[in-house]
Formats: sequence, structure tokens, C-alpha cells
Amino acid sequence: MRIDLLNAMVNYNEKTITSMGMHLVRKIGVPGTSELFCIEWNHNTDFIVVGGAMGTLKIIKIEDNFKGVNSLSVNQALEGHSSSVMCASWNEIYQKLTTSDAAGLIIVWGQHNDSWFEEMINNRNKSIVVGMGWNCEGNKIAIAYADGQVIVGTLEGNRIWNKDLPNVLCACEWAPDGNSIFFGTQEGELHVYDGQGNFVQKVHLIGMDSMELRTALESELVIPKNEDSNEIKRKPDPIICIRWYIPPMRSKVKKTDGPKAPNNAINNEPFTKAATRMFSDPTTFHPSNNVPGEPDDSVAAPRISRMTASDPPPTEMMQQIIPDKPRLLIAFTHGVIQLMRNELDTSPIIVRFPKYKITCARWSPNGAFVAVTGYKTDEPPLEQCFIHVITAYGQIISNSRIRDTTTLTGFAWDKTGLKFSISADAFCCFGCIRPQYKWGYIGHTVIYIYEKEEKNTFAVNFYETKLEELFVKTINRFQNIGCHENYCILVNEQVEEEKRTYFAQLCNGIGTALDFKHTEVEPRCVALNGYAAVIAGGQQYFIWHFVLPKYNSVQTGIHVPGKEGVYNLEENNSGPRRGYGRTADSICALSMADKYFYAACDSGALYKIELNDGNILQRLSIAPNLDSIKLNCTFTRLATLDKNLVLTIYDFKDNSVVEWKKLEQREVWNYIWDAEKEDMLAMNEKVKMVVLKGNSFEEPVNTSGYLCSFKGLIVKTVAIEKFLLRPEAPDKKHLHDIETKALRDVKLLLERMKIDEATEFIEKNPHPRLWRLLAEVALNKLDVATAEHAYVKLRDYSGITFCKKLLNIQNGEIQRAEVFSHLSKFDKAEKIFLQNDRRDLAIAMYTKINDWKHVLQLLTADDDDSVRQTALKNVGDSLYDHMKYQEAAMVYKQADCLEQRINSLIKSNLFGELEELARNLPDNHRLLEKIGDAFTSRGLCDQAVECYMKCGLVKKALAACIELNFWERANAIAKSNNLADVDVMLSKYAEELIGPSNERSMSALQLYRRAGRLMDAAKICFEIAKDETIRMAPYTRLKRIYVMGALLIEEMHVQRNKGREKPSAARVLEDTLNEEMEVSIEESRVIENAWRGAEAFHLICVAHQHFYEERPSDALRTAIILTEYEDILDVNEIYSMMALAAANVRQFSLCSKAMMKLEVCEMSTEDEKEMMRDLSLEMFNMFPPTESQVSKLQCPSCEAYIKEYDTTCGSCFTKFPVCIATGRPLLELQFWICLTCKHRAYQKEITKFRTCPLCHSSTSFL
Repeated sequence: MRIDLLNAMVNYNEKTITSMGMHLVRKIGVPGTSELFCIEWNHNTDFIVVGGAMGTLKIIKIEDNFKGVNSLSVNQALEGHSSSVMCASWNEIYQKLTTSDAAGLIIVWGQHNDSWFEEMINNRNKSIVVGMGWNCEGNKIAIAYADGQVIVGTLEGNRIWNKDLPNVLCACEWAPDGNSIFFGTQEGELHVYDGQGNFVQKVHLIGMDSMELRTALESELVIPKNEDSNEIKRKPDPIICIRWYIPPMRSKVKKTDGPKAPNNAINNEPFTKAATRMFSDPTTFHPSNNVPGEPDDSVAAPRISRMTASDPPPTEMMQQIIPDKPRLLIAFTHGVIQLMRNELDTSPIIVRFPKYKITCARWSPNGAFVAVTGYKTDEPPLEQCFIHVITAYGQIISNSRIRDTTTLTGFAWDKTGLKFSISADAFCCFGCIRPQYKWGYIGHTVIYIYEKEEKNTFAVNFYETKLEELFVKTINRFQNIGCHENYCILVNEQVEEEKRTYFAQLCNGIGTALDFKHTEVEPRCVALNGYAAVIAGGQQYFIWHFVLPKYNSVQTGIHVPGKEGVYNLEENNSGPRRGYGRTADSICALSMADKYFYAACDSGALYKIELNDGNILQRLSIAPNLDSIKLNCTFTRLATLDKNLVLTIYDFKDNSVVEWKKLEQREVWNYIWDAEKEDMLAMNEKVKMVVLKGNSFEEPVNTSGYLCSFKGLIVKTVAIEKFLLRPEAPDKKHLHDIETKALRDVKLLLERMKIDEATEFIEKNPHPRLWRLLAEVALNKLDVATAEHAYVKLRDYSGITFCKKLLNIQNGEIQRAEVFSHLSKFDKAEKIFLQNDRRDLAIAMYTKINDWKHVLQLLTADDDDSVRQTALKNVGDSLYDHMKYQEAAMVYKQADCLEQRINSLIKSNLFGELEELARNLPDNHRLLEKIGDAFTSRGLCDQAVECYMKCGLVKKALAACIELNFWERANAIAKSNNLADVDVMLSKYAEELIGPSNERSMSALQLYRRAGRLMDAAKICFEIAKDETIRMAPYTRLKRIYVMGALLIEEMHVQRNKGREKPSAARVLEDTLNEEMEVSIEESRVIENAWRGAEAFHLICVAHQHFYEERPSDALRTAIILTEYEDILDVNEIYSMMALAAANVRQFSLCSKAMMKLEVCEMSTEDEKEMMRDLSLEMFNMFPPTESQVSKLQCPSCEAYIKEYDTTCGSCFTKFPVCIATGRPLLELQFWICLTCKHRAYQKEITKFRTCPLCHSSTSFL
């Protein structure tokens, strides 16, 4: 069975966030009840069920905007319970809802068109239901009562089994595989039963066993043993909750599906009648011979073999589950949580919340987090409720207080993991979760990180918003990220030989690494400015002065790089401290200035540290437990955000820090300073964005986006969660620009043309963006005085100059055109210029901004050619810079820019056109050499030589031929121009190539071959073969090398006979004698024995093949032939093969000869020789070395009879040729011969091959 997963949660986990903020947005009262006891969220349909006192049960559905009661698209009260509804459970596969109340009444509800109705009921009236849940396939339900009764039934209402357990139960939960059920007891024990109700095991819970005495006393879990004794014993702590993490499943029920009658096995009665029989008396469904209350074995499912509950279930869940990640949650009443990988886990994770009573615990939809609700016993009644969020590995990442609440009983995640709902008192409350993602914004690029399916593999996505392009960078073990302006630093962990280091790389907006560094400092915090970065963790901080290649000269003029290295707070902090002790403290936040940075510690210590040498300049004290700190643009104020979402702003005055403003009433989860004004700060508060200007707040704006930048009175926000929902397909629409109130007000005034009022407003609220906006509107109205005033305020000299220029223009239309040109509205300016017959001004405007395409469009045939040529050249330069080389070459041709055209043709690889261009150039032209160099670099020797010879560079032409190994052409050039002997140069070059490695010798071989010196190439080839033989190379490789050398000799013969007419026999003899006289004795020997090496290794391979194919007779024939190659092959190898083959065919005479050869072989050691003698003595004592009777064959020359294993006729002394296909002597007059190597084979044997067995040529098979 395959069930698709919902996969709707935002892609974040404990590795891609630093912390998590939670805040309530809406509180909806539930009428008719005094207290709510449960709340559950349906992830497929977004229905939320809440149950409470006096039978209250409501199903609601809330819109995404959280605007209140009016936003409830569904608000239905379900009637059927008369007592307090204590439990509710969704069946998301089949869209069922099961609820139970304090009287033991259970109701199953069905859905029809967003309405819910009663399908089945069961009323036991004996005990309260403490836990119920559906299995992962949605076809079974388990119900646990407090008195120990357990019922397991089907979706249709049929009972599978029931059982009375000897314990007071508190909770129950199905295992992910659906084969076992977990029950929590009042005594704090966890029992496991299989699918048929058989006890399996008791899970070891160390959460209570390892509790310290002090913790137990605080949790009221100890009682005196007796009144007369001081001894104490520990109370049992009931299990409040058991939860396995199972990924949310996609529903099988479509929205259009109507209600379906339950397929009851008893009858087909209507819903109401069938409902009354659901899970009725335990004895009803069993035969009379069965014991009441015991399961009926005759109808029970077959027992499944034992396996851990975390093994993959029968339902195919298409999501990877990390093996070592905890999935089982056990929560105890008095603040203890045990996280386990499976029920057999021997090293679970224990999380303790002192003086805290747990009421509920729930996994997040992706299994990365656990939300725990409850209340502190030592807090005031209205301040005692808290929500803690921990990771699956037990790390606490969020603590949220729910104020003005006395009870907090339930918690539910939504499917995205960004919203939650809680049941508190008589209210259903909704809130938002704000993860502090590890993300960044540089330039126009949004950077977001998520973990891929492979463990510890992260995708760092760089989304360039202007070009709308995505660049993905994959790194392992990602740790942290820091951003500043146009660059970011990514830090990941590297584990090598049990040593943990961190790799930091500086990247630009498309993920290209510009610089990198290794450090051992844990990257809890990362910050950077324009030339340095700081990585801090614990008490250490690492200062890195990186290098930006593009701005290196600028950096050199501004900043002298200081000391890089790791520094320690304790070592650099020898002076007295104020406000904190000298205990070990950890750095929790960083903020960079230009020449120094601030480091905040968990205790509230704030250090001012110099970037140049890492020395501590100042020690201050601020609030503890900070999440982040940020300096304003002038470094005079510091904003801090603590873990309770309280934002505080400090002023730096007289070497001290003074608290300027504390926003305790606001739940701030993100903030950013204005990049231009030191007293403006934008912050996210719940679902709104507020701008703090001086001491006053502007009107809030509804937004949930994270703050990217604050510049020019515009706050840019990005919905990171939208990117993480579909990380492979980001969309620009998730970025929004929000204008501040001042900018909106000024725009409104200017739209109404109230320039004087706008000027007065800007004078009171000065900002560069406002003055620039005023100048633009004033220029559009030709109000030069106001525009000049605005430019004076901006200190914009070019703007002031333009205003003075505008006053000197008398024509109003031309003034308007110049204004449009100044404001970069060039199309409107061009239109006005042309309407006023001032094409020259339009051309000058486009020339000023280097828009040469428009200049060409405006030019006419009567205009100066120099202007056209300049425009064409600049258009060509633009195309060349954009790597459109072919188009640039065409434009350069029109502009008559020869050198630029040549560069473009070279870049675009249009060498045909370049060759034609070179032929049309006059002799000795200065660019011919450049063209020749281009041809040489591309390996085009003929074209390069033609260019060099045309400009008189004969030596360079010769060098090009030598470089490209065109030695024949080089020899011709040298002879025709009386230059140095090319053969001498070739020999020197080859000597340089020949070295200790055969690879270099092979390069020399190829050099000689291309130069036509095939004899020298063959010599090198045979030398390589000899060297490889010494190195014990495989026979097949040695054969190939020898074949290559022999083919070079054959090619030499062909080359010498090339172009000659078919000679007579006398002429052939004469040419052969002349050829032998021309070559040396060494070369003559090489020619004569060209194929011997190839024959030797070919035949030994054939002999091995015969032997392993159990043809020892053929192997013996080939081994006898191999005795002629003792100078090439290993003698031991030859005669060992001969002796072995002869012994197998009982030719002990031949075997004796082979053994005698082995006994005296010089290559054998004395021990080996002695061993051979012993073996011979033993063998030939048993089998005398006499000649065995063998078949007789006729010699093809004299027709005399010869022995089967003879290779030469004893009568006519004819030496028989060898069949290269079988390795046997060739005794037939009709045979096949290879046209390449001239070797022979039996005709009937060669039909098995497609190429020559020796040289592998296919010429003779065509």
C-alpha cells in the first residue's frame, strides 16, 4: 500500500535556524464552556477541533490572515457529548474525527461539504478514555481506558480485539509500522503490545531513574517511607503523552466525496443503527467457547515477526527518515521528556524542565521540533503558562510565556510549521512561529539555505532578484552565514582524522568563492564589513582580513590589513570587570563597525574589540541572554534583541553605554537600522512592521516578511518561508518594498502639487530621499529655484550645475527635454528634441550616456562619417564586452576597425573568415603576425605558415611547424631558405621528450612518426616493449606494443614504395639491395625481426588459451614453436608450459627435454633447480621418458612423413610456417595470408575471426 505524504511544511530544521520566536495573534472565545481540554489541527483540510467542559465540541477553520472571528470560514458546534470532551483524534487518511468525553462516550464523525455529522458511537460508561489514535494507514483505531481496558477496532466499526491490562493507563500510541501499540501507565511505565494484544516488552525509561534528589523534591515526587524515619522514596510520575513522529499523510478522500455508509461486517443497517453497535460489549463479537474479554484467535490477524517499531511500515512513505534521529517522545507530568530513536534505544535523550508540569507535547510536521505546553509551579497564576520548543535532539530553542492565562491544555501545529493553535482557559488562541532562519540579502540577491535529503548536505540558494536567476551551491555540514552589502561568508564544518575544523568562504551574489580560510573557532556568530570578518564562538573570536580582487587597490588605500588569528576573551581581558564575574562566558552576538566590532556575551558583557590587532578597547555591560545586536549607520547606537523578544536601544556616550529605549510591550522578532539615518529603525512586531523615528513610532504596516534592507525610506521585505516551501522555484513576487510614512506623505503632497508644503515638511523631516524626490518634482514643473535648493541640501554639485545650465536655456520645450534627460527619461527627451528639430541635442544626449545604438539610429547619410565610425566602434566594443563576438565582428567590419575585427573573429572561432581576411591584407602588414599566432595556437599550421611567410617571418614559420609537429613542412621551409637542419632540431626535441617514463617515450615516438621518421619511431617502440617486459607487464599489452612497432616498419616500406610504378622482379631485387645498403646493420636487424616480438607474445597467449580450454595437444604444439623465442620470452615460462602440456598428453620424452632445460636454467635459483630434479626423478621413475607413438603427417614439400609435433621436415629440412589462428605448424598449400603483416593461417580456422589474430587488421576481410 502506498500513501503519499503531504510535504507541506516549510523546509527548515534545527540546523538552518538560530532560534524561534512565538507570539499570539488572535484569541477566540468558545461560548458555553469554562475550560478547553484538547485541540487538534487537520493538516489536509485545515479544520481545527476543540473540546471542552460541558460537552463543548467545535470544528473551526480559520483564514490565513488571522483577523478574528469573522475570518472563520467554518464554525460548527457538534452536539452529542454531554460531559467534558477530553480527547480528539483525526484520521487524516479517510477524514474521520474521533472524540471522547469524561463519561467514556466515543463518537466518530464524518464530513460532507465542510459539515460534520455523527457516524458511529460507543458508550462503555465504566471508565474515562485516556488515549486513542489511528494507525498510519487509517484503518485501525486503538482506544485506552483509565481502568486498563483496551479496544482495537477497524474503520468500519468492527472490533478486532480487546483486553484488560493490569495497569492504570494514561496514554496510548500506535507505532509507525502499525504492528504494535504503546501504553503509558499511571506508575510512569511504558508497555508495548503487538497487533494481537500480546505483551512484548517494557520500555526502559531512564528519565525518572536518573532524576536527582533535588529535582525530585522540587517536583513533589518524593514521599517519606514512614513517619518515624527520614528515609524517602520516589513517587511514580505518570506519563502524560506518548508520540511517535509520523510524517503527515495526504488524504485519500477528495473534497467532492460525500458520506459513505460504513461497510459493517454484521449487516447493512443505516448509520444510526450501525453506530450503536460500534465497539459494543466485548463478548458480542466472540463465539461462546471463547473467554469473555479475550481476543478470538480464529479471526485474529497472523502474528508478525518482531522488529523495532521504527522500521519502515507496510505503507510506503515517500520520505527519508534519518536513522539516528529520535522519533519517539515520552512526556512525564512533572517536566521530564525522554526522546528515543526506537523502543530499544539504550541511550535516549533526556530533557528536564524544573518546576514545570507538562500538559501536552506535539511533534512538528517535519519531525525536527517538539512543542511542550504546561505551567510553572513557582510563578503567579496569570504568569505561569509556558510553551517550550525543543529540537528532536533535546536542545531548547524557544521559551514563550502565555500571559493572562491560568490553564494551557493543548497545542497543535499547522501543516507549514509556521502557525500554531492552543487551548487556553476557555479560548482557542492562534499564533505565529517566527524562525530566525540562517539567511541573507546582499546586493539584489536573496540567500536561503535548506538541508537536502542526504544527511548533512545543504543547498545554499542565491536568487538574483533583478535577473530572476537561481544559483545553487551545495556544501556539507553547514554551520552559519554572515552578510554585508555585496558579499557573504559561508561557514561549514570539516571533520578530518577526528579533528574538527571550520571552512569559511567569502562569496559574491552568485555564490562564487572569492577567498577562503580555515579556523578551529566554532562559528556561533559571523559578522563582516567591507574588508574583514569575525567568527566567534565560546570565548574565542577569529579575525579574518579577506581580499577582494576587484577592490584590492581601493582596500589598499583605505585599510592596512591587520593581524589575522584566533583571540581569547580571557587572555585579552586582564583589567577589572563591572557588572559580571570572571566566570567563563560565551559570545552570543556580533556587530561590525568600520575599524572595530562589538561582541556581546550571554552574561550581559559587551566588548569593544579592535579589528586591526584583536585587542579589547572597552568593556561595557548590557542586558543578558541576547539573540542579536546591531549598530546604526554612524555606530553611535546599538539595538539588541533578547530571547524574550524584547528590543532595547542603547546610546554610546563618554565611554559608556546608556539605555535609550526599551520596548518591553512589543514582541519584536526582526529589526534593521536605516542605512542613511542614525535614528530610524524598522522592526517586525507580530504581523506588522513598525518604523521607529527618533522617539516616535510611525503607523504600522501589515506584513510578515523578513527585513532585507532599509534605505531611501523604503523597507524591503522578503517572505523567506515562501522560498523554502518551493526552494527550487523562487518567485520575485515574495519581495515587497514598503515605504515609510514620511515618504508616503511627501509623495501625497507632491501629487497634489503642494510644493511649498512639501518643502516645509522635508525641512522638518530631512532625508536625502525626500530632497531628491522634491528636486525631481520641482524640475518637472520647471521650478528651478526649489530644485536648486533641494540639490544644495543634498550637496549635489552636478545637480546645482544643471540648474544653472537650465536657467540659460530660453526655449521652454528644450528646457523640458533637458529635464527629462537629467532625470533619465531619455525617450521623452528625444521626442521633444526631434519635435523642435534639434537632432544634434538628442545625439549629444545619447553620446553622453554612451547609448551608441540610439546615436546610429539618429544619424543620417549627411552626417559626419567620423561620428558614425565612432558610434559603430563603440557598438562593437559593447557587443565584444558582452561576448557577442560574431555580431561584434560584423559591426567592426562596417566601422573599418581591422584589429578589433580580427580579435572578434579569433574569439568567435571564425577562422575561415579570418583566413580570407589574411589573404586580402597586403604583404608585410603589421597584423599578419597576430593572425599567424592565432592560427598557431589553434593548430592550423598551413594558415599560420602562409601568414608568417607573407610578412617575411620565415623563422617563425619554421618554429610553428616544429611546434605543431609538421616536420616535413619544416624541412621544406628550412631547405628553401637555407636555415638550420631540421633533423638536428627534431633529434634534440626528441631527446628532451625521452625520459624515465614510458609515457614520455611514447610522446617522442609520436613526434618521430609525425615527422616521417618511422624507423626511429619503431626503435623507440621496441625499447618501450623491452622495458615493459622487464616490468612484468601483461602479455596483451606487450603484444600491442610490439605490433605497433612492426606496423611502423611496414608503414616505412609503404612510404618508400609510394609513387613508384609496379616494378619488375629485377627492379625489386635492385631496390631491396639499395635499401639494405642505405640502412645500418642495427636498422637492418630491426627490419628483419620486426614481427618476432609480436609473434612471441601472440603465441604464448594462444598456448595459454589452448591449455585452459583443455586442448593440451594444441598447447604442446604451440609451446614447441615458442622455444624459438627464448631471446624474447621467459625461458621458465616456455618450458614450464611445454612440460605441463607434454605430461598431459603423455609425451614424456618431450616432457623430459623440457624438465632438463628447467633444471639448468640460469634464471632459476638453486632451490628451484633442486626442486625440478626431485620432481623429474619422481615422475620419470613412474613414467619412463620414452617416445610415445604419435600420428604421422606428410610434409607439403617432399611428401615425406613427419611426426605430429615436428616443426621442421627431417628430409628436406623445410621449416613450416605457423598458423597465427591456432599456433600450429601450417602444413597445407592453400592458406589465408594477411595483407598487412604477411602472416598465414588455415583457411577453415580464419573464418572464426573478423580481423587478423596477430596485427588485428581488417584489410584482408573486406
